[in-house]
Amino acid sequence: MGMRSFIAIAVPQPLLDIVRLVQQDFRKSGFSFRWVKPEQTHLTLKFMADLSEADQPAVLEALTETCTLFHPFSLSFQGIGVFPNVRNPRVLWIGMGGDTTSLIQLQQRLERSIFEKTDHRIAAEDRPFKPHLTVARFKERIVSDHLVTALRRHTGLTSEPFTVSELHWIESRLTPSGPIYRTLKAVRLGI
Repeated sequence: MGMRSFIAIAVPQPLLDIVRLVQQDFRKSGFSFRWVKPEQTHLTLKFMADLSEADQPAVLEALTETCTLFHPFSLSFQGIGVFPNVRNPRVLWIGMGGDTTSLIQLQQRLERSIFEKTDHRIAAEDRPFKPHLTVARFKERIVSDHLVTALRRHTGLTSEPFTVSELHWIESRLTPSGPIYRTLKAVRLGI
């Protein structure tokens, strides 16, 4: 069994407070969610469920090389929603605003580079990249009207901009009390 890991952008502390407030509000509304701990909230660019030891150097090479091609850029929170839709929600998310063009280009380049450097063993994601922070996962079916009302309260959700200056490669170990994350490598952009 390989290593479970992902490459992500860390969210600065002040913005995690916004995540907390959103979670508190939805909690008060009585939704049954599996909450993501705010301090574990991050913007995932690439998830690798089963990374072999042999492919780890290639992933690091792809990450390092991609980071040299991009300069730091600015993002912010923008909007809130659910995947796939309000009739059958699985994930509650906060969307991203700001320089999402750079973000999407960075993600696509990273995805392609990992695919190539691992000799196609780590497949590229076939779904289009939708930048978001997962705030909670739904445990059970819920009444969509109730959900729409709660989402509407946060329609205009925004945050102060924050600068993305590095990417983090993080190992995720699953435990009964939730995942444990360990940063394997932080790589700065544009250096």
